[in-house]
Amino acid sequence: MSCVYHNLPPTMNEEFTALCDEAETLGLDPTILSALLIAPLVSDHITEAEGIVGQRLDTLRQAMRKNATPIMRLLSRLSLRLFLDYLNRKKSAVHPWQKTRWRIVLCGDDSLLVHAEESNQPDVVNIWSTLYKTYRKAHDLIVLGVTIGPKSGNLFFPLWVELWHQPGQRQQTRPQRMAAALLRLNQQLQEIGSSLDGIDFATDNGYLSPTVAKAVDSCGLVFTTRFKSTQKLTTLDGEPIVIKELLSDLIQHHPIRVDSRAETQGYYWRKDVVHPYLGQGTLVIQRRKIRSGGFQYHYHFSQHQNAKAITVLQLAKRRWPIEVFFRESKQQLGMGHLPYRKWAAMRGHVAIRGLLYFLLSTVRTRLRWPKSEKTIGALKRRFREAFIEIFQSLFPLNAIENA
Repeated sequence: MSCVYHNLPPTMNEEFTALCDEAETLGLDPTILSALLIAPLVSDHITEAEGIVGQRLDTLRQAMRKNATPIMRLLSRLSLRLFLDYLNRKKSAVHPWQKTRWRIVLCGDDSLLVHAEESNQPDVVNIWSTLYKTYRKAHDLIVLGVTIGPKSGNLFFPLWVELWHQPGQRQQTRPQRMAAALLRLNQQLQEIGSSLDGIDFATDNGYLSPTVAKAVDSCGLVFTTRFKSTQKLTTLDGEPIVIKELLSDLIQHHPIRVDSRAETQGYYWRKDVVHPYLGQGTLVIQRRKIRSGGFQYHYHFSQHQNAKAITVLQLAKRRWPIEVFFRESKQQLGMGHLPYRKWAAMRGHVAIRGLLYFLLSTVRTRLRWPKSEKTIGALKRRFREAFIEIFQSLFPLNAIENA
């Protein structure tokens, strides 16, 4: 391709160039894709990017809308290839430390892209926000991603990024969309002689549904999730219990255990239980001290039978990088701001930021810098001048104007 990413580290230059070369196989113009990828790194809003290049970027908006589907296909192709690479490394691991190093956890979650109350954007609906404890006008972003590495994971990248409540699919629930994504991913792997069998899948309680459980069972995944205190379970003896009643009994009659490997989060009670449709598994009730001086309890369940408590707690912790993805994408890449009215343009806006996050994630794993210097915000600040120079060199974009 003709674009050269001057004044960037060789690692970053190589990753950007390789991605654009791959895009050409899907019919994406590398210059157009370069502009779409770099725009969020020079400015959160396209109107600010217009000030940087000194011209209107209507043609760039059109490219966002026209190339939404190819961008999503590019993200799917690249992320699946990387996922398969790590999957093969994990399966070929022999020693315990190797298995820990290449440990893979699929993560699923959603986040609201909130709009102003007076927003007149089409297809915006009122969705319950757990943060604001009320209904807000928003789009809902659903993400399926991968965490790889020991402890809380040293690499996270998205496999699938999509807006919920899109036209024509309004009757689907979020769990149904997630279940469909899991089944599709497993089918793609089976077509190339692999599968999700034995891989961990971690979510919060928003995806605790028979639909997701059925998909997890069909793919051979091992489900780890969180329960509410009102969840009804059964002991191995067949006695029905409710978690909040079980907690009261444990506090009164059983001393709390502690595992120093989890530091301050390693206080817990553990019990083998049976869930109505997830089957037998391990329940770990985690106690965490809060600033007010009291305690907060979290109820983690894993289909790993007879698992150690630390294993369940680590699996639950490895879901956290998907929350970091939402925060960094919204704060640093402008994911939460949808400056478009047409659905295809909004899909393209989300897809290009998912692709950019994937790109920067692969860059971060290769840069041997301190962790604090490899966040999305740190990279953006450190190379902002270089990104601006590259962005300005791409205009005028004759390829876009002629599209």
